[in-house]
Amino acid sequence: MIAASVERMEISQAMMAAGAAPQACVRSKPKCNLVSRESQAQDTVVRVGPVTIGGPRFAVIAGPCSEESAEQMVATATAVKAAGASLLRGGAFKPRTSPYSFQGMGEEGLKLLAIAREATGLPVVTEVMDSGDIPLVEEYADMIQVGARNVQNFSLLKKLGRVKRPILLKRGLMTTLDELLMSAEYILASGNSQVVLCERGIRTFETATRNTLDLSAICVLKERTHLPVIVDPSHAVGRRCFVAPMARGALAVGADGVMVEVHCSPETALCDGEQSLTPAQLMALRQQIDQIDREILALLNQRAMHALAIARCKENGGLPEFAPERETGIIKALVEQNRGPLPNSAVKPIFGEIISACRAVQRPLKVAFLGPEATFTHQAALRHFGSSCEFAPQASIIDVFDEVARGHSQVGVVPVENSSEGGVSVTLDQFMNADLSVCGEVFWPVRHVLMASGGGLEDVEKVYSHPQALNQCRDWLRRNLPQAVLVETSSTAAAARQAGVTPGAAAVGSELTAQHYELEILAKDIQDNPHNMTRFFVLGKQSCPPTGHDKTSVLYLAAHQPGSLYKSLSHFAARGINMTRIESRPAKNRPWEYAFFLDFEGHQDDPKVREALAALQENVDFLKVLGSYPMGEPNPAR
Repeated sequence: MIAASVERMEISQAMMAAGAAPQACVRSKPKCNLVSRESQAQDTVVRVGPVTIGGPRFAVIAGPCSEESAEQMVATATAVKAAGASLLRGGAFKPRTSPYSFQGMGEEGLKLLAIAREATGLPVVTEVMDSGDIPLVEEYADMIQVGARNVQNFSLLKKLGRVKRPILLKRGLMTTLDELLMSAEYILASGNSQVVLCERGIRTFETATRNTLDLSAICVLKERTHLPVIVDPSHAVGRRCFVAPMARGALAVGADGVMVEVHCSPETALCDGEQSLTPAQLMALRQQIDQIDREILALLNQRAMHALAIARCKENGGLPEFAPERETGIIKALVEQNRGPLPNSAVKPIFGEIISACRAVQRPLKVAFLGPEATFTHQAALRHFGSSCEFAPQASIIDVFDEVARGHSQVGVVPVENSSEGGVSVTLDQFMNADLSVCGEVFWPVRHVLMASGGGLEDVEKVYSHPQALNQCRDWLRRNLPQAVLVETSSTAAAARQAGVTPGAAAVGSELTAQHYELEILAKDIQDNPHNMTRFFVLGKQSCPPTGHDKTSVLYLAAHQPGSLYKSLSHFAARGINMTRIESRPAKNRPWEYAFFLDFEGHQDDPKVREALAALQENVDFLKVLGSYPMGEPNPAR
């Protein structure tokens, strides 16, 4: 030790003597390829039997710290179910600080959980401490918990990545959020994507409570990962009088659920009785949450009544029903006003759905899109307009243009370019003659999953999908399914239908496709390029007023003479207008001449843009402004 210190000192002195300047030390953040928002924009929904965690419902996991008897378990399970709990917790293996404390009943405790599940129908959650016990716990549990003391037991995590049960991963007493996410990465990287994170309090200098509940962690995790996040207030505070307010705090900051300890007779509990709620207290907590929900519902209905009044005013004034710039402005203002703890990544989709529902009260918006259902175009349409619309899948991009042009749908959604493969020529060609405007843009990440009706990777003999999807996952398929036969289909939806009825078959497509066709996801994020993204245009007949954060798309034919393209672009450069895209396509009725598609920042009514367009008009043979529209977000997870 002394020799090493002297050696380091000598090296430092030598560097200083040589005039070497000390370099700044920068700690690099660990890279989470699978759990991060960058890898998957949409939230993961974890299924535990019939129960979902991460969906629209707030999950409540309740039960005793440990099993003590069949009577105790059945009575507690019956009580928590009556109070609204959706899953039953109970510890058969208990990691305790003292070796003399009650350590749980082991397999006998697991059998008691099975009895309680049989009596109530509640799926059960229980902890595994040793990798050798995984097969035993897997036999009895519907969800396997990794406790705070095992959060960095990497050999255990890797083995749990190969089980068929969802995993509840608790944060450790001294674990940073980076470390928690990396622990989850171990499980996902080993093949299990069904992981729920749990904040259960961390150790600080404060001693008034058992631990310090870090509710800010929920906001950070919701921003950084697509995995569901729940809160365990019982272990965090260690006193039952504080459990209910902390659970309400978890709901307020956007957690997907809570896990609370409940015992019919806490004073006689063998483990953690002082922090266990009684069934009556759990019922009161559920009633408080229900009251908040009722208040939210009343406000939503009040908003819907105002929306109806606005619809009547629009009808009397001859104003368009759909105002994309107004909807974009509403959400932008709310995000700017948001002070948390609810993250902006939650605020946007919540209010997007509220706006969609209120719009439907006025009159459902009909949205044409490149079908079939559950495609990436469908997902982009859902993201932009919300689910309270009438969606009309079309067989081709041309059909989407026709559907909107004929007035059968108010708007349409079509792909216009992909970050890896460039422009969508059919979409660009349609703008040559279509009398429609671009009134919005949507960015959607290309994320593929491998889905099947059941089984595992080892059972897959054929993989169905659209040629483009197969090509986007070719390296992954070659590494993980080298013997599988790849079969091309007309769409990822057709592939999912085929995989659902073919033994030994799987399909490549989106997570929404798997949900739509009720297939099991065998692997997530199997695309070779994690940064691949598609941009979509929203088509309509209306124009959008300026929002202050706009983009404009134009189409023009440059004169067939030297320097004409340069001159046409110089009008934008001279006025400091930022160009975001340029692409050429053959002019169909003028052989060997080309039409240029140009996107740039700004609105056609902005003075600088108006001047540039006027100057451009004088130097080109043909100019068509396709539309000015609110600028989309390249990363829809934010």
